[in-house]
Amino acid sequence: MEYYNKREKTANWLFKVAEYIAIALGVNALLPGSPLSMKNVIIGTLLLIILFVLALWVTPEKEGTR
Repeated sequence: MEYYNKREKTANWLFKVAEYIAIALGVNALLPGSPLSMKNVIIGTLLLIILFVLALWVTPEKEGTR
């Protein structure tokens, strides 16, 4: 995969980590007798939001978009 630069590679990595956290939270929340407490779900969701915002902030703007 060709990357625009190092910032794009970092942003893609952060998006992937956020995606995996969202999948793990969603699957565990839907399981009957889920081992997650409400506190763990809130902490995981906040971590997910922070990673997503950080990935959006790190994503470089392409030259041809203006």
